[in-house]
Amino acid sequence: MPSRRRLHLIRTLNLAWPVVISQASHMLITFCDTLIVGRIGEVELAASALASSITSVLLVFSIGFSFPISSLVAQSVGERDQHKTIQLFKHGMLMCLILGTIVVLGGLMAMPLLQYLRQPEEVMVILPPFMLQLLLSLLPVMIYQGFRQFIEGLGDTRPAMIAGLLTVGINVGLNYVFIFGYFGFTAQGVVGSGMASHVARWFLALSLGAYILTQPKYRVYWQSFFETPFRIGVMRELVKFGFPISLQLVFEVAVFSAAAIMIGWISPQALAAHQSVLTLAGLTYMAASGIGTATSIRAGNFFGARDNVQLRLASQTGIRLAATFMAGCSILLIAFHKLIPWLFLHEAGSVLIASQLLLVAALFQVADGVQVVLLGALRGINDVKYPTLITLVAYWVVAMPLGYILAFWFDLAALGVWIGLCLGLFGASITLFFRLKYQLRVLDKRLPTMAPEPATVMIAH
Repeated sequence: MPSRRRLHLIRTLNLAWPVVISQASHMLITFCDTLIVGRIGEVELAASALASSITSVLLVFSIGFSFPISSLVAQSVGERDQHKTIQLFKHGMLMCLILGTIVVLGGLMAMPLLQYLRQPEEVMVILPPFMLQLLLSLLPVMIYQGFRQFIEGLGDTRPAMIAGLLTVGINVGLNYVFIFGYFGFTAQGVVGSGMASHVARWFLALSLGAYILTQPKYRVYWQSFFETPFRIGVMRELVKFGFPISLQLVFEVAVFSAAAIMIGWISPQALAAHQSVLTLAGLTYMAASGIGTATSIRAGNFFGARDNVQLRLASQTGIRLAATFMAGCSILLIAFHKLIPWLFLHEAGSVLIASQLLLVAALFQVADGVQVVLLGALRGINDVKYPTLITLVAYWVVAMPLGYILAFWFDLAALGVWIGLCLGLFGASITLFFRLKYQLRVLDKRLPTMAPEPATVMIAH
């Protein structure tokens, strides 16, 4: 009979691998966009990097509010409370729809502020129309997130993976159609890449919605959607946990956006190198993020079932799995740091900068992967406030000031910015580890410990 640790590894992997592929597919879209836009020119790639960095702040702030849906649904599964699950579905979808609309409108009203970013003139000419497409695409992303977080909380992680993989192909095809003007369409250049992302994200949302609507196992949730009364308490609970998670994500993503702006002060070549390395590092991060999602779901199950032994084992399994995976990625980045940049860039100066940044990215791979799993485990037990403070200090008190000092006072340029980011990620990872260790000790004292894992905890579809 398999040991408990082996069972946790198997079940975490069963949940995680579709999430990993789903997360990676979203980054693969950015990866392909970068490759295709890079063929147009480095000015276009720099504009794409800047627009993506800015809109990513709005994106992660929005989707952060959806994360508690999966954690709270997982807890309701552990508690065997179907009525609460139905309430979370309705209120989660309403929250995502409302927030998506607000963020899009807010982003559109803030677009005139782009002129104050002090970027090269040739970049600013093509930035606004590209950003417009990315902003409009945030609404379908939020609709998709509502669907996705709900079914993932129920343990159904494969549909989002399939939708994500299909979207990669659609996005790549539309990139060529809109950028270069195939099948009768007018060539739009880099703006066409934004148009492709916009259309692809609507496909993502509608396809996942169609899946839930047509599957018999979800009929009870659809049938109860309009019958279930609106409860301000449920919405308040989602916002209570969602807002700190959004801040966590914003603190991390915004620091990379600020890094992009600072590197843009150096040169378009440095910004292009930054974007190429960030895209690659994002692929490995999203894989670790998938493990973090699986860990959050399993931690939520056992937290709801009040089973501290299994909760501890689930958290440890996720951390070890992420650390092992990211260590392998680190080795590969170091081994091929001089070759990988040529996939994105075509000028020797940009390639040299990117190869240096890849070495720094390789150093923080394990810390980056472990910290996202730690955040997932803490989210599964409803601990979001202190982790938010930890990320604030790590990224904005440590990483950003150090990056600026190393880049401009010590003339390390883009490399200095990335060294600052590396130190901030290490600080976050270490501090979050001790936070989880403390919380598990507290739960050991507060909650009774149950014996082996009940099978019903993990049946959720």
